[in-house]
Amino acid sequence: MPLDDWSRDEVEATVADYFEMLSEELAGRPVNKAAHNAALRNLLRDRSKGSVEFKHANISAVLTLHGYPYINGYKPRFNFQALLEQVVLEYLELHRDFFEPLVHGPVLDPHDAPEPASINPAAVEDTPPEDLNSRRSAFTTSSGGLISHGELSGHRTPEAMAQAMTSTPSMATDHVASSK
Repeated sequence: MPLDDWSRDEVEATVADYFEMLSEELAGRPVNKAAHNAALRNLLRDRSKGSVEFKHANISAVLTLHGYPYINGYKPRFNFQALLEQVVLEYLELHRDFFEPLVHGPVLDPHDAPEPASINPAAVEDTPPEDLNSRRSAFTTSSGGLISHGELSGHRTPEAMAQAMTSTPSMATDHVASSK
């Protein structure tokens, strides 16, 4: 089996570690992700720090697809192996009450959020920079003219391509001859 394929044991250990961190985070307690990563790598087959972080991001993707919260800092990456989704769903099935004690925790149910009436909109609202008030966009030149797709992408416009073909008679003649 190539090292790129994670074994079921590796996936199960990683999923258990992830849910341990998620539980701490949702309870409002600090999580030392680097320490978790290092400890977990001692249980895995020669996996790098980045490989473990990527797998944690894959777990976030599985949770997102099924409507669950994920660990802040492990942004979902959706190219995960089928085994990973299976193990995450098995974990949730075996630990049906995982989220129950956390539902009223400080992250999922914050009690210290300000009352809407106490928020001063003037303190929250910010005026846009002066540059944003102009009618220029990313697709206009400094003189106000439009930038063509070719100029944006570095490719020639159809007009420039046609001009190039007609300015080189052999190319145009070859093309016409080959199409007959």
